[in-house]
Amino acid sequence: MITSLSLPTKATAQAHSLLIVVLTSLLVGVAGAVAFPVSNSGVPLVIGPQVLLLCSIALGPKQALLMSLFYLLEGALGCPFFSYGRSGIVMLIGQSGGYLKGYPISSYVAATIWQQTSGTLFYRAGSALLMGSSLITACGCCYLAMLIGWQQALVQGIIPFIITDIYKVVGLAALLEGALRSKEYCLKK
Repeated sequence: MITSLSLPTKATAQAHSLLIVVLTSLLVGVAGAVAFPVSNSGVPLVIGPQVLLLCSIALGPKQALLMSLFYLLEGALGCPFFSYGRSGIVMLIGQSGGYLKGYPISSYVAATIWQQTSGTLFYRAGSALLMGSSLITACGCCYLAMLIGWQQALVQGIIPFIITDIYKVVGLAALLEGALRSKEYCLKK
């Protein structure tokens, strides 16, 4: 018996989209658990935000926002997705809480900048990643200031990360540009 293949229905497309969002949130969660201590800071150096921002660029604004909310929900409900494999709602109110709460807006903004910015791939990626990273840092520092005061928040929550964030943004922008150029090259062949 021969059956015809049907085009995906709207429900199938939505289910596929949701599956991609959930799988991407799990990828961000695995990356979010990787952390390195920073001396004189209650906030560790993590790679989760960069993975979140790269995934956001790939997903687009609406899916990026949804993905980051899924990530926070998964971690709050017990998945070991926060720094050092920690989890629970307490992580959203502790010293790293502001950074985590900055993920949804930063993922949406980074994806929007990627889509709406013209210029070279490096410029588009750098702009999106820099703004996304800056928003996460700003949210984290503001929240941290409520807990420990502005001076300590700057000393513990921004200054130790300025150089590493710049390196990460430039490195990831170059990596993304190279990956996209390779894809374009391969598709031409």
